Amino acid sequence: MSGAAGDISMERSASASSLTRVARGMKAVAKQILGKDTRVLLRRLRYSGGKYQCNVCGNRVRTMFTAGLPFPVLRELDVIGGETRENDICPICFSNCRARLLFEYIRRETDAFGSSRRSKVLHVAPEYGILSRMRDRETIDYLGVDLNPPTSSEGAEITCCDITAIDHPADSFDLIICSHVEHIPTTVSL
Repeated sequence: MSGAAGDISMERSASASSLTRVARGMKAVAKQILGKDTRVLLRRLRYSGGKYQCNVCGNRVRTMFTAGLPFPVLRELDVIGGETRENDICPICFSNCRARLLFEYIRRETDAFGSSRRSKVLHVAPEYGILSRMRDRETIDYLGVDLNPPTSSEGAEITCCDITAIDHPADSFDLIICSHVEHIPTTVSL
C-alpha cells in the first residue's frame, strides 16, 4: 500500500497494538485485584449458555475456545497434537478434551468421587479444573505437585516436587494422577 491508505493501515496496526497492550495491562491489574473465585464467577456470567457442558466444572456455556496453534508447518509435518481443535477449551475452568476425558475416567473408574472413605491423591502437573474439584472434596486428601509450581498465591495448593525423587513412601497414596508429564531424564529408572 502507498499513500493515505498505507498510512491509515499503519495507524490502525499501531492502534490495535496499543489496545492489546492496554488490554493486557488491564487484565494484569484485574488479576491482582480480583481473587480467582471472583474471576471464575465473572467468567461464568459472561459465558453462561446451554450449547456445551463441561464435565469437569459442571458449567453449561454458550461457547468453547479453540485450542492449538494455526501454524501450517504443524499440519504439513502432521505433528501429533499440533492441529487446531474447535470448541475444545472450557472458558470457565480451561479444561481441554484431554483433561475432560481424564476427569471422566477418574470419576467412573476410581473411588475418588464415589466413596465416602478418605482417599489420598497425588496429582502431578495438575490441571486447574481437576485440581479444583479434588481440592473441594472433603473425602480427598489432595496433594498437587509440579517441578515448577506457580509462584503466585493462587498456586499455593501446588508444591514443588521432582517426580523422579518423590519424598513419600511408596504406599502413601490411593490414587496418583500423572498425565502429560514431559522432561523426565532418560537416565532415570522409574
